[in-house]
Amino acid sequence: LIPFSMQNLEDSIASQTVAFGLLLCACAVFIGQFVEEGLRWDRVPAFGGSYSGMFGSIVFNYGFIVMIPSWVNEKRPDVSVNRTMWTSTVVATVIYLSVGVLG
Repeated sequence: LIPFSMQNLEDSIASQTVAFGLLLCACAVFIGQFVEEGLRWDRVPAFGGSYSGMFGSIVFNYGFIVMIPSWVNEKRPDVSVNRTMWTSTVVATVIYLSVGVLG
């Protein structure tokens, strides 16, 4: 297997589509298990004691920003950049919040 970073975007689209589908399946399984177990509010405090490790996690989770220039060069002309970016960011945020609150 050649790493995705060594290929052009259009050459690895099938592998990326499969990987994305597997990611959605894994998230659905986790969220389903969390919902079945139930929400325990004591695990989700409104304010924590230390925020030292939070900034790195947030920056890493939204690290897709570095791929936007390459993607814009490869996208079809009829694809809206704003709609795609907002949709992907909102979906990712909902998944992060679901896993964070429920898990």
